[in-house]
Parts: sequence; C-alpha cells; structure tokens
Amino acid sequence: MHLSYAGIEFKLLLVTDYQRAAIWTEDQVDYLYDSINLRCQCILNPQATSMNNAPGWSPVVTLNDIADRLKRPRQQLSVWMDSSVDNNGNAVGNREDILISPLPGYEVDARVGPQCLVHKIDCSHGNSSIWMDLEFSTDIRTCPEPTVDGVPNPMIGNRWTMSVEHDPTNFTAIRTTTGTAHFRQDMLDKYHYTADQFRKFFIHPIPLGFRRDPPHIVLHPDGCAVSYTFSDREQLLSFVGGVAYGATDIEVVETRAYVNPPLNPARGPAMAMNTLIDGAIGAATGFMLGGPIGMIIGGIGGGIMGGARSE
Repeated sequence: MHLSYAGIEFKLLLVTDYQRAAIWTEDQVDYLYDSINLRCQCILNPQATSMNNAPGWSPVVTLNDIADRLKRPRQQLSVWMDSSVDNNGNAVGNREDILISPLPGYEVDARVGPQCLVHKIDCSHGNSSIWMDLEFSTDIRTCPEPTVDGVPNPMIGNRWTMSVEHDPTNFTAIRTTTGTAHFRQDMLDKYHYTADQFRKFFIHPIPLGFRRDPPHIVLHPDGCAVSYTFSDREQLLSFVGGVAYGATDIEVVETRAYVNPPLNPARGPAMAMNTLIDGAIGAATGFMLGGPIGMIIGGIGGGIMGGARSE
C-alpha cells in the first residue's frame, strides 16, 4: 500500500486507522459529504523517500522539506495499492486507488482540506532512517455536480425553521425564519463563487401582504455554510406595485372636514333687492286676499322666494 501527499510518496506504509463517515445536516435530512480520517506509519530512508524523490539525500537534510510540505493544506492526497506484485516486490498491472482527494478537476476537497493534522517524526532509530506517525483528514463528495437551469449550483443542503407570532394591537402576523445553507467548497473554488452569491436559492420569497425586515446573514469561517435569519411582517395595507416601480416605502395622509360654502359677495345686493321686492309683492297680495294675517304670510313667503331667486 502506498500514500502520497504534497508530492511526497511514502513507499513503506502501515495504515493504523482508517475511518469514513457520512456527514449530514443537523437534522439528519440532507447528506453533505464523507469525512475521512487516516492514520499511518512509515519509515523514511534515502532510498525510499527523499527530498524531490532524489536518492542519496540524508534523512536529516530531507527532514525540513518534508515537514514543510506536510504542513501545507489542500494538497493532493492519494492512497493506493498495487493490484499485484512480482517475486521481487515490483508492481505488476494497474494500481487500485483507495482514496483520491481532491477529486479530479478540483483543487480542494468538499470543505477546506485535505490536511495533515499530525506529523510526528522520530529520529531515534539512527541517522539513516526516520519513523513517522501521520494523520490526514479530508472530506469528499462523489455525487455529480448539482445544477439549476444548466448552471452549476454548489448548494448541497438548506435546513430552516419557521415561527409565527402575532401583533397584539393589529392582530397581524410576524413570521421569523432561521436556517443554514451548506455548500461544496470544491465547486465554489472551481467556479470562483462565494456562498453569499446564492441568497436567492436559500432565502424564501416574500409572501404577498407581508413586508420583510433586513435579513441577518452570517458566513461561516470555512466559507462552506451561511446562517440566516429574517422576519416578515404582515401589513394592514399592501403596496402591490412597489416592486414594479422600485418603491420601497409609501406614506399616505388623508384629511376629512366639512366646510360651509361662503356667500358670494357679488350677489349680496341683488339678493337683498329681490327679497325686498318679492316680499312687498307677497305682502300686498296677501293683504288683498287675507287681510293683515295674509299680508304677513305673503310678505314672508315673497321674501324667501326672492332670496332663492338670487341664487
């Protein structure tokens, strides 16, 4: 069995521990990737592994270069075994790959690896050989790249919770959504994306009759996940055309009052004259028909008619 990392090939390899576990979202609904942890032991000597794979270098000279390379994250990690060997121990036929990370076509794994977490170097066996304990960690996802309308979409999980409370004054609803979206780092790196560019895929559309408060967005330190929280508030009156016209707010002020129409000054003299003339005519007519009482009634009626005729 063989292992290589950052261009160093360890030809004498003993695997002490190999664990591979599927990682899911917090609610165990969406599969994210496989997390792999590998521990191994190997012996270095000038004929097996040396700086730049050049035989003849002393292990002491090679030590600093190997230690520097093992500390570099996101380097190519490969584990394989020969399909068969001849009597001299030489490989015969094609090799059988056990682990390759990053996968072909990518420069990182599904998160931020691979990484060499531990490299313990023991030089107590003399100047001609070095005993090493190594531990590697990587996360891979072998599923095909997801797409949306033919465009690569690195989002592999979006889990959220929603709660609703009501305004006690207007009895309107306040809906709050909190969630986390997960992404493949290898695809983000390959297509030069950032997780925050995919908000429209993990933040819900605003429901009709609601107004959204500014959302709170948090990008995780590894760049592979985004946590978000936003609230939608039900409105008593909806401004449906606001989106089409680019308006974000509208304010309407309505005033109601009853105003008595004023008397037209230009008609004042004419009204007085008509009232006097029609009142006199009505009084005379009423006196001839009904005496003094008829005169009073006729005068009042004539005055009213004269004022109305002036309008």
